[in-house]
Amino acid sequence: MGGDQADVESYWAQNLQRKIAISFGDKIKIKLAGQRRGNSFLNSVVPEDEAFARLHCDAEEHLHNDKLRWAALHLRSQIMKLPKSRTPNPATVQNLKESTPDIPTQLDLFFRSLLGGLTPKFRGAQKDGFDRKVTTMASDAIFNITGGTVKPWKHTALGLEMASLTGYKLTLQILNSTEEMNIDEKKIQLKSLDLYWFGRLQDGNTPLHSGFISMYVKDPLPIQIICYVDPISRSPTNNDVVRETMVRTMSIAKETGQSYGIVTYDLAVAIKAYSIQEIERPLFDKLLVMLGNFHIELAFFGAVGNFISESGIEYILTEADILAEGSMLGFIKGKFYNRCSRIHELLANVLEQKMYQRFLLEVPAEEYEGFQEVMKNVPTDPTQMEEGHLEKPITLEHLRKFEDFFLNLLKARNGVFGATTQF
Repeated sequence: MGGDQADVESYWAQNLQRKIAISFGDKIKIKLAGQRRGNSFLNSVVPEDEAFARLHCDAEEHLHNDKLRWAALHLRSQIMKLPKSRTPNPATVQNLKESTPDIPTQLDLFFRSLLGGLTPKFRGAQKDGFDRKVTTMASDAIFNITGGTVKPWKHTALGLEMASLTGYKLTLQILNSTEEMNIDEKKIQLKSLDLYWFGRLQDGNTPLHSGFISMYVKDPLPIQIICYVDPISRSPTNNDVVRETMVRTMSIAKETGQSYGIVTYDLAVAIKAYSIQEIERPLFDKLLVMLGNFHIELAFFGAVGNFISESGIEYILTEADILAEGSMLGFIKGKFYNRCSRIHELLANVLEQKMYQRFLLEVPAEEYEGFQEVMKNVPTDPTQMEEGHLEKPITLEHLRKFEDFFLNLLKARNGVFGATTQF
């Protein structure tokens, strides 16, 4: 402007860059975009990565990305406002369910729109399935964004169900917890209590694990009320009988205000219940048919029996008059529930005692005497035991060494230390 052609040709880009920098000041920043592209003028408010991305992408695409990013950050802020999960006292199923946070309305709307569009058109069973998917995806988003500090009902119920199916001892941390406590501390308490029970086994006249632990674990839960319905005097595998039990379960769920009915069947009955549920959709869509633990336990006993078969243990049991010779094959295959559930637990206790006696050969005498002194001072009356009595440093060190000894045995069994120690 105001110059001739010669002035324009002699005007350098650096002069223009200097004038722009003086004019806009701190509102912009100048960065090298590349050796061939030269310098670029960027907005000081926008991060460099985002600013360069805007330079190299389509404006319309960038606008859409901004909208998505805003929606994601907005939903994240709604989730982060949810209160952290706390274990109620008493920790009943109803209290746990009531203490779980509700899914934010906008998060629910987001997943409904994502799965079904603007106007989802579902009816009956399809609508129920659609609602479950929305709740599941929204619950997973809440759990992952908060790093597990906020637990929706789905994750709490799933943890309790898995614990009840597997029999994992850490279920006590959820159902028997009377105060907020670190998981590692609870694990140490339970392991110390297990070690104390194990030491008492050698004294004789000591209950098995479940009975012994029940004397020391405080249970704040109210006593459950068990009700019975009228029995049906016909074969339980009859199709009419199976359907009638399904109808009764749904009626009980409705009377007690539950959204879903839960019924547990044996394997033979469950197969027919699944068929009836599929044929008569959507009548039994809100009925959860659970498999009983009976056949699962028998399969487990069969797996353990296959592991110890021909090891000589089964013959020791018969010679000790614990197992009759005629029952040996059924015991190995896991066919006798009563014998297997009793003998396998006794056998495991005896084998662990033998392993513990072998472990004591590597423990210094002074250390073992100090550990024994702590164990002797534990009151036999569970009500007189003080908190932290078993978590003494010498007890924890003894427990750690015993666990290391057990892990080394597993490594030797798996051939980590060579074929000599393995066999």
